[in-house]
Amino acid sequence: MSQSTPNPSIERTSPGKPGAASHLKRSTSRKRAVSRWLLVLIFLATNAKAEPQPVEPKQPFFQMNAKAKLSLVEQAKTLKSGDSYQTVISRLGVPTYDQIAMRKENNHIIGRNLKYYAVKWDANLVNEIQDELVYVFLDEKHHVQSVQIKVKVEK
Repeated sequence: MSQSTPNPSIERTSPGKPGAASHLKRSTSRKRAVSRWLLVLIFLATNAKAEPQPVEPKQPFFQMNAKAKLSLVEQAKTLKSGDSYQTVISRLGVPTYDQIAMRKENNHIIGRNLKYYAVKWDANLVNEIQDELVYVFLDEKHHVQSVQIKVKVEK
């Protein structure tokens, strides 16, 4: 009789004849256990109730009345390309945000952005879907380059 060398991937769990598969525990049982855990985790993840999404506040942080909104829009429509910063301020008033635009590489000023909010939903966040504003872009010489009006006006 020849002696067979033990297979390292097979562990004997009970005495018996060498090679009797019914009494052997294979290393694949560890893989099966990991697979079972993964299935349990996937099941739990798919069946767990999703966390409720934060609901938008029902009232905006800031909102102009309808008359003020209409006035803002009408004044913004009178702005033309090339108007000065002073003209914009005299027609629309002090902007909610006044930001200098410059290049990161050399801090060269390339323009200025003015935002006039009519409705702002959150004090610390920009909500491009629900916020209502007039956005004035000025060039490096502080002259109007373009005006975007995103305000809902009820007539």
